[in-house]
Amino acid sequence: MATANVTQSGKQLFADHLGSNSTLSLKKGEAIQLRIHRNANYGADTTGIVLEINNTKVPEKSWSSQELVGLIDSDAPIISVRGAKWGFLDTTSGPKFLVDKKRDIGGHSALRGWANGDNPSFFANTGNTAIAAWTSLPPKTLFTHPGPLEDSGLVWVCPEEGEYSIDGHVLDGHPGAGDGVTFFLEHISSSEYGEGITQLGTANGNLTPPTPVTQPLAYAVTEGTVADASLHLRGDPEQVGDAIPRRWLRVFGATPLANPALSGRLELANWIVEHPLFARVLANRIWQWHFGRGIVTTPNDFGSRGAAPSHPELLEFLAHTLKSGNFQLKPVHRLIMLSETYQRSSQASKLAKSFDPTNRWLSHYSARRLSAEEIRDSLLAVSKQLDKTPGKAHPFPPEESWSFSQHAPFNAVYETTKRSAYLMVQRQRRHPFLALFDGPDPNASTPQRQQTTVPTQALYFLNDEFFHSCANQAANEILTNEASSPAIEQLYALFFQRLPTDDEVSVTADFLRNYDAENEEKWQAISRILLASNEFLYVD
Repeated sequence: MATANVTQSGKQLFADHLGSNSTLSLKKGEAIQLRIHRNANYGADTTGIVLEINNTKVPEKSWSSQELVGLIDSDAPIISVRGAKWGFLDTTSGPKFLVDKKRDIGGHSALRGWANGDNPSFFANTGNTAIAAWTSLPPKTLFTHPGPLEDSGLVWVCPEEGEYSIDGHVLDGHPGAGDGVTFFLEHISSSEYGEGITQLGTANGNLTPPTPVTQPLAYAVTEGTVADASLHLRGDPEQVGDAIPRRWLRVFGATPLANPALSGRLELANWIVEHPLFARVLANRIWQWHFGRGIVTTPNDFGSRGAAPSHPELLEFLAHTLKSGNFQLKPVHRLIMLSETYQRSSQASKLAKSFDPTNRWLSHYSARRLSAEEIRDSLLAVSKQLDKTPGKAHPFPPEESWSFSQHAPFNAVYETTKRSAYLMVQRQRRHPFLALFDGPDPNASTPQRQQTTVPTQALYFLNDEFFHSCANQAANEILTNEASSPAIEQLYALFFQRLPTDDEVSVTADFLRNYDAENEEKWQAISRILLASNEFLYVD
């Protein structure tokens, strides 16, 4: 492997220029390679890269590493762009391809790339907004990070003979940290090198990631050995007492199993469903989902310590409707939502406020804030990003890498555009978004959500990357839409499912006219305002 024409190298402090618009005569298969070295103390940094290569005689034949931002989620760490090949390498004693495909790096869905282990790596912020991770990562930017004992390299293999200008820069992601990296820009004149890179990258050899053969798996329950459990004397599993025959609870009659040769799970399910409390509890939960408060306000306690139903006849009617309909939920949802009670205005009259201040008697509709999951799904829906396909396996680390303990427990947040029902939730730490908007406690049953209004929720709308990304995407959808109706009307229809009033049109137009920014940023700003409004966050 011949290496020649090292055009620039040096300690990387902030932003250094590459190539100085140098012009090289290249043959097909020759390569331009940018190597990023960690310094002796492994003061390696996240390093932004821009490498521009242009055919001086045919200007339309040009290549830029910026194109790799949108292509980094490819099937292999070698990417074809208009005949040329880009490759992500470990150049320590290489070349070796980076074979570990990375998604949702650091819990950020927009960070994707390739690595060997954790580092060396190449990755990109594929989103439209900066990401605050271990440092601030600008949008639509390609980065590299050497490993503690390894170097990283970006190689470009020339597609045809010609004169090419080389330009670009290397940008330290941690300016002023006092460590930095060292970089080398090389013209590798041996065509065997470039051709070898191409062959290794396309032949599915040992330098490219093998195609995994996996079978979809899911946790499930299956029948085991059927047996009665024995009593543990004083709770000690070492002191086994008499076997306890499987049967229904004694307080409900202690009905024995009809077929002792089976586990009894099916009979248990039938016993539960046939009990009168089951239909009442389920009907109460459905009512609570729609009105924010159940007919029985203690949904987990229908006993003597629970609250009495505010409308007992209504509860019995809904329970009977459920049972007679074979417990189908949609007819009950339809019945409630078409009722006069559900369709009442949330604007209570003075008379209603005087005799029913807490709305116990449903004199008006009580405005209900969307749950945490509903807020997140709504943001994804209006920005056209909601993935409605079923959730699959989470990207947990390989089991052989686990070293979790009581003092170093597993902790992760896996970003996804799927419905919030598919979010990974762990017991020892609540999901940050769900916790902020009063999501459920993963350690306990949460029959009824609390509803708090705290300053951190307002700060979320001001600063959060996910919220801003959804607002920006929604605004861009409006601006690129060729609909005949005015953009302000489209925006209100998308967010609130209604047209704006004349006053709202006037106020919005004034805001857009007076907001000192580019047109796209104006619409992104008004989108953030509307998405943070009560009308979007509340059902009334």
